[in-house]
Amino acid sequence: MKKNILIHLVMVAATLLSAPFALAQSTANANILIVVNAKTNASSLTTRDVSDLYLGRTRNLPNGQSIVAIDHPSASAVRARFYKALTGKAITDINAYWARLLFTGQSSPPQHLSDGEAVIESLKGNPGLIGYVEQSQLPNPDSMGLKVLLTIPAP
Repeated sequence: MKKNILIHLVMVAATLLSAPFALAQSTANANILIVVNAKTNASSLTTRDVSDLYLGRTRNLPNGQSIVAIDHPSASAVRARFYKALTGKAITDINAYWARLLFTGQSSPPQHLSDGEAVIESLKGNPGLIGYVEQSQLPNPDSMGLKVLLTIPAP
């Protein structure tokens, strides 16, 4: 009897311990959407356009409209995946890049928000912003007053 209870407890513990890893794996395989307010005058972007915006090379969309890039927290996994997919560089390289630009006064990085929900809420209220979220966070952008300009495949 004790042996059966012990086996059952081990199986329950193994199931509980593996759940976070399964969730992390499914999140790690999510596409990343580049999103703006539906009122923004743009219909699509290239990865080069997005890279230029998020690396401070431009503050304008290709049509000339001024736009402000918003970012996820520094330690965010989605932020690391976004920059890796966009630039091929590790997040430590991106952080060093921004440190150099800040030190020399050439540019400042995108504003960091608290999470994907904060990014979505900010975009809903401001056509002058651009952000990125995991596709799973935004199943129906149109119903939220947002539009997707680019989908970056999961890295």
